[in-house]
Amino acid sequence: MRLAIGCVLAFHLIAGASLAADDKIDPKKLVGKWQPKDAKLRIELTADGKLAVVVKEGDKEFTSAGTWKLDGAKLAMTLQAGENETRETMTILKLTDDELVVETEKKDMRRTLLRVK
Repeated sequence: MRLAIGCVLAFHLIAGASLAADDKIDPKKLVGKWQPKDAKLRIELTADGKLAVVVKEGDKEFTSAGTWKLDGAKLAMTLQAGENETRETMTILKLTDDELVVETEKKDMRRTLLRVK
């Protein structure tokens, strides 16, 4: 249960400069490992549309898997945490080689993630 709660929390923390509405995002630039500045988790996006979220709790790591898809500047993600499935769509506000800024659809949360080297 703790893993499921942690993964759902991590999933929502992903959601933190601005792209024009018609700017295209290069999906290849999203591929890699990302980490929010203020959380103990890591998100990995792979070229084949897979998603992994690793949450660190003490000296233990919990991993949850899912998928991602890019449509313009909209990043749709689905995360499996045990039997629970969480879906979230975020808008990419900024994407550079080292920084990703996203905002939830409701505009109630914005997060900045840094690329893990």
